[in-house]
Amino acid sequence: MKKLTGLMLTLVTFSLMVTAAAFAKDKNHHSVVIPETLQVGTTRLAPGEYTMQWTESGATAEVSFVQNGKSVAQAPAKIVNLARPSASDSLTTRTETGNTVALEEVQFGGHKEAFSFIDTPSGE
Repeated sequence: MKKLTGLMLTLVTFSLMVTAAAFAKDKNHHSVVIPETLQVGTTRLAPGEYTMQWTESGATAEVSFVQNGKSVAQAPAKIVNLARPSASDSLTTRTETGNTVALEEVQFGGHKEAFSFIDTPSGE
């Protein structure tokens, strides 16, 4: 009976560790749909579905846009704390000189943090 209890405890512990690892893995990436050609950092992204992956460093993040398993753009971003969670995923853009449309901000539904791609100093 003690062996069965020990085995059950081991299985429960293992299950909790796997679940925690899955949540940690999902924390730093999110799918995003780019509806039109957008300037992100120094790269123009074609319309399509991408995975945003990031590493945080204080109030900033280094964000990669990945498509088909390949990183196609990288850009620094500020992490913005919102007053309340965003209602849905959304992209904010701005038109720059030469009619280039640049990515300004990304919000994820249900999250209180957003990524701002404007006025982000390099190396911060």
